[in-house]
Amino acid sequence: MTDAISNTAANAANALKSATRTSEATNKAKLDTADAVETAATSPKVEPSTVELSPALKAALSNADFDSAKVEAIRTAIEQGNYPLDDTKIAESFVPLEKLL
Repeated sequence: MTDAISNTAANAANALKSATRTSEATNKAKLDTADAVETAATSPKVEPSTVELSPALKAALSNADFDSAKVEAIRTAIEQGNYPLDDTKIAESFVPLEKLL
């Protein structure tokens, strides 16, 4: 048999338990967040990596053939805004990329 008083007391006890659980969960989340921030702040910094080229690649790069006059002409045309752009070729180069999506 339950009366209004004991029912109210049981409801209050359940509410208190629920509030305690919620408070504990909130505090745990705050601690986890603080730990994550502290870990991020104290973690070692990642330095940029270096890549060492193989001797064969170094030799290939040192002997690379290119037309320096043509490179200079293209560089000058780009700087002056006279380098011709083919809109169709540019658009066609996007087609394979779009197919990957």
